[in-house]
Amino acid sequence: MRDIKFRYWDKEVCEMVAWEIILDDGFEKHLDDYLMQYTGLNDRDGVEIYEGDIVRFDAEDGMFGHDPVLGLIASVDWDNMDTGFFFNTDTDKYPYVKTYRGRNIEIIGNIYENPELLQKK
Repeated sequence: MRDIKFRYWDKEVCEMVAWEIILDDGFEKHLDDYLMQYTGLNDRDGVEIYEGDIVRFDAEDGMFGHDPVLGLIASVDWDNMDTGFFFNTDTDKYPYVKTYRGRNIEIIGNIYENPELLQKK
């Protein structure tokens, strides 16, 4: 069972605020901010991955043929239809990758502070 945690983007001061602060202040105060849920995954350095993070990862062998796809960049998003998190990639060739297919995942930013990382190449 994974921990249920959130963080939020405080749009007034333009900074990410931790789960513990939300608990201290109460959820009601933060309804106008941008809540992001913990995926239950950690990156290669042990950092918790949240919805809204931007990651660089390798897709596992066999997913797109026989060779792994290296260095994909994606935002971490929620899929209501599949009820799970996925990587929304920066390429039209592999636009949608389930998180369990990712290997060597590294958080490189988030959608609020680093949106330029998601620009199509």
